[in-house]
Amino acid sequence: MNTQISVETLSPITYKQTNVITSELLAQLYGTDVVRIRQNHHENKSRFVEGVHFYKVVGDELRALKHKVALNYFVKIAPNARHLILWTERGAARHAKMLETDQAWDVFEKLEDGYFNQREKVANHPQPVPQPESSLDRARAMEIALNVADRLVNMFPNLSSESKQAAVAGVFNPIVGRDVVPLPAISEHYYSATEVGQRYGISANKVGRIANTYMLKTEKYGKWFIDKSAHNDKQVETFRYNEAGVHKIEELIEGERKAA
Repeated sequence: MNTQISVETLSPITYKQTNVITSELLAQLYGTDVVRIRQNHHENKSRFVEGVHFYKVVGDELRALKHKVALNYFVKIAPNARHLILWTERGAARHAKMLETDQAWDVFEKLEDGYFNQREKVANHPQPVPQPESSLDRARAMEIALNVADRLVNMFPNLSSESKQAAVAGVFNPIVGRDVVPLPAISEHYYSATEVGQRYGISANKVGRIANTYMLKTEKYGKWFIDKSAHNDKQVETFRYNEAGVHKIEELIEGERKAA
């Protein structure tokens, strides 16, 4: 059963203090399919500037955003999505122009007046953030948040410091009601075993076997992250490889092939 959405019923998704919207939501509102949105983006890349018309979210930020969006905005994001494109007001306007339909322009005008403008209204007329009613309630909320975050970190002892911070932020901030723990800045890209395997034509299992055999699962070659199990809904520790790790695996694969 599909949920009927409209501009009036949407709660803004905020990223980098900017109201943004997903490709899927934009497609539903504009009366087209998400493939068309992606196609227009791909075929007109020079007209879309990252940071102006859209944001591309990856890594730990994506995992934290998936959690936040799923809880607060009822937006479905594929569990195996490697990145997420979020459109700004200017990006949404550009898509409306490319579609050139009455529905797209009518909806964009509503987005412009309401959805994308909500942050400005809040800034001009600030509303108190809901907080626990008493200091005792606040203390209990903090205690619960600390206990949950502590258990989460202890469940995954191999996690990198960035992953621990992102995991704690995802649990702690919603309970406390504000962004007490900031999301970490990720400066390097990390690759899953599946991505490495696809690059070199081998299975993810073989990538893992090589990494375990040659003891590559160290900070020199990558980091541990929390990820969803491929077999069930449980969260598991997953090692992801940095560029040095990817190149090392490539060397070992070549070595094995030459020795065969």
